[in-house]
Amino acid sequence: MDKVFFVIESLLDPTEDNSFSLVEETTGENKATVVIKDGKAGIYYENGEIENFEDNINAMLARVKDLGYKFNKLMNGNHRWKKYNPNPKSRNIGDCTLRSYCAAFDIDWDKAFDVASKIAKDNASMIQYVSDKVLTEHFGCTIDEEYKKVKAKDRITVNNFAMTHPYGTYVLHVRQHQVTVKNGEYWDSWDSGDKKVTKIYHVKKK
Repeated sequence: MDKVFFVIESLLDPTEDNSFSLVEETTGENKATVVIKDGKAGIYYENGEIENFEDNINAMLARVKDLGYKFNKLMNGNHRWKKYNPNPKSRNIGDCTLRSYCAAFDIDWDKAFDVASKIAKDNASMIQYVSDKVLTEHFGCTIDEEYKKVKAKDRITVNNFAMTHPYGTYVLHVRQHQVTVKNGEYWDSWDSGDKKVTKIYHVKKK
């Protein structure tokens, strides 16, 4: 099925949170993502660079035109949840850490359980309490040290984190829960989007 491209010439409604894929018209290759959040616009490039336009939506549109990119896919900012439950019996049994490993590292539930249970046994602990060691020591993730300094009242929600991180994979700690964000979506068996993020782990690119 051919891709359908479109150009936005008029002012977008800044009161609606949205994100848009930017692609090359000839190849359809994704080059960046436009994010509109709280009336402010930014272009998030695949290499990690960000251009912020604050509330100047027209300036963002002009920049997209200068780049020669086209808008391809519209994603409403309020729908970043991707329902996902790798549990082999489709059960919700407090295994969120295992589910997050499955999503982040493309492994099945049994493999995630084996990895976590070995580390838990070595530390005479339970699997839900060794996620930091599993992520940093076994999978080689790094912790966002700057985010650790953010005050509790200023912490971002899972949904907003996903929206403003259209590229890459992250494992997020929230209160009594853990969830993976991949390329702008949070993968979870239930909608945890309104939970405040307490710790961010960066997953290394393969």
